Amino acid sequence: MSALSTLAPLSVLSRRIGTFLSTYGPLHSLRRQFAFVLLLLAVLMLAFGATAIFALNQSRTATQELAEKQLTRLQASHDLVWQILSSAALADKLVNTSSAEEAGSRFSDLEAELKKVEALVDRLSGGDNDLNVLDLQYSNQLFAATASAVVQQRGMLQSAHQRFDLAYRSAYDKFNNTPGAANDNARMMLELLQTATNPSTVRQLRTTLGNLSDLKLPWSDGENDPFALRLQELDRQATIDLLQNALRQHVLNLMASAREQSDHSAADYRNGILRLAQTTGHRQLWVIALLSVSLLLLWLIASQFIGRHVLGRMRVVSRYLRLDAQNFTSDAVAGGKPVPVAGTDEIADMARALEQLLQDRGHLQLARKQLEESQAHLATIIEYAADGFVIVQEGAIRQLNPAARKLLGWQPGQAPRLDLDCLASHSGPSFHADTVAHAQDGRDVPVEVSVSEVELPTGRTVILVIRDATLRRETERQLTHARDAAESARSAHAAFLSDIADEFNTPLNAILNHTQILESDPVLSELSRRRIETVDQNAQHLRNLINNILDLAKIEANRLTLDVCQFDLAALLRSVADHTVVKTEPKGLAMRRDWAPDLPAIHGDERRLGQILKYLLTNAVALTQIGYVKLRVEWQTANSESGLLRFEVEDSGAGIDPGELECLLERFNGDADNGADGREQPDGAKSALNLKVCARLLLLMGSRLQARSTVGKGSVFWFDLSVVYA
Repeated sequence: MSALSTLAPLSVLSRRIGTFLSTYGPLHSLRRQFAFVLLLLAVLMLAFGATAIFALNQSRTATQELAEKQLTRLQASHDLVWQILSSAALADKLVNTSSAEEAGSRFSDLEAELKKVEALVDRLSGGDNDLNVLDLQYSNQLFAATASAVVQQRGMLQSAHQRFDLAYRSAYDKFNNTPGAANDNARMMLELLQTATNPSTVRQLRTTLGNLSDLKLPWSDGENDPFALRLQELDRQATIDLLQNALRQHVLNLMASAREQSDHSAADYRNGILRLAQTTGHRQLWVIALLSVSLLLLWLIASQFIGRHVLGRMRVVSRYLRLDAQNFTSDAVAGGKPVPVAGTDEIADMARALEQLLQDRGHLQLARKQLEESQAHLATIIEYAADGFVIVQEGAIRQLNPAARKLLGWQPGQAPRLDLDCLASHSGPSFHADTVAHAQDGRDVPVEVSVSEVELPTGRTVILVIRDATLRRETERQLTHARDAAESARSAHAAFLSDIADEFNTPLNAILNHTQILESDPVLSELSRRRIETVDQNAQHLRNLINNILDLAKIEANRLTLDVCQFDLAALLRSVADHTVVKTEPKGLAMRRDWAPDLPAIHGDERRLGQILKYLLTNAVALTQIGYVKLRVEWQTANSESGLLRFEVEDSGAGIDPGELECLLERFNGDADNGADGREQPDGAKSALNLKVCARLLLLMGSRLQARSTVGKGSVFWFDLSVVYA
């Protein structure tokens, strides 16, 4: 088995040499190929001998180099042990620190010591991939990463405790200031929460608090929930405990790896000389084996070259010569079994000529078979086609398929003659027309006729493709009627929405006026004032919805026009930003402004442009819980009379999935009303109606609403508007 595995690569090498000899240009004859093989064998023998002599001379030099290298590694291993002991002492101090600031200072000292350890490990590695050295590098890196994680987790624990303390005090004060048994129980739950150290206890307290009736929680989201913040603090503490245990374990692993490396270096030093002595003896045996392999290779290449490259190729060509038309068919050509033609020598020339002959024969048979299959396939298609096919030669109907016979009732022998001269009035060899065909029973059948004229060896032939147009014409009539009905319904719908919006505004204005009067009452209690403010805010929101519906109704009815006038763009932007600040301040958001201070006065619809910007900013505030909202205006292009301005509204909210954002823009920028298609709005969108009004107003202004968004980072809505200077 071992002999066969040794000869297999040599056999492959000999075959590759044979392929090279038959394809290389200068070796185009068998005589030159024989001479080249003999020269190659001589060169191989000389190369093997020189290699053996060089290898023996290198043994002495390798002995000295190995001894010096092992002494250096041994000294570095001892130094590494002492350095790791120093790092372990610093790590123990880091674990026992009580504050994040002290932990950071201890980590800086530890990091400096670990760099020294890393330098010693690099000296030990020497550029090789010794497993013990790699284990030291990995343990050192894991030690440093764990220490860094401990420092980071201590800072995060301190921050989590501060956030919990603030949320706890705020919730406790609110429960303490509100009388009632439920609030007393809530304060007791909070006091137990402050001393709880088990996450299950915290969750049980939170469940108990949630089951209290008539209790209004003073927090509305997870960020200010003291129970969630206490769980985060306990989770950070548990993580620090795990990391501290891992840090101590990494110190032990690093010390064990260092001791193992030191022992390994000492053992390598002791065994180095023995290995070199053994290597010298092995190289002597290797020289003897190399000489034997050279002789074997000489015999193998010679036998393979003559037996396979010459005689083997001749046998293949002889076998293909004995093939006849029944044995070498189109299947052999399609299956990739040609005569081997590699090379340029005499055997290859003979094989190439034979292959061309056999391939021509196979291709001819294959083409004949494909032609017969194509004719049968075409006849089947015409026979079972839904459209009627009529073949006319010299005015007589020669052939009708079943569909034509069913439509017209004619048979080839019964059909009347057709006047082909009427086709001369049409330009080109083919045309399409709607006409009426006369059936055998006297019916007039509306049809679509496609006529193609071809010249065949048998004479002038006309092919008619006939399709029954009765259903199509009825469908077109119904579609026209449905379109007219839809247009009428759309106009009535727009008028109805306009009337309803006007009717809603009358009582709504009365509600707003009364809320303003009630808010000005000085004797009003704080609870009543908040309730009136809630009524006023919801009434304002309802009025905005009504105005949006009214605008959409006008747009759908093509009754909304732009009021173009001259206005100060910078003043409008300041007004819109100031209006947005009222909404951002309660949420703690920053309102950023970014536009040139020298924006000129322009011509346009000031009210509609302000409406669009307010809607986009309102939507951005609704999408954002922390961070900022930005209004940016910048020039894209500008000249002396006009320019292209880009208005952008950016937020740092949760963002929108790109697929949902694409569907959203497609709906709002479409010409048809797609608002009731049933697709969901992206999460966090406060008012899809506002965005729809913005998109439709921008279409009237010759622009389009565009957006980009990254989930978890925020969104940017923008539009480009061509303006003319005032």
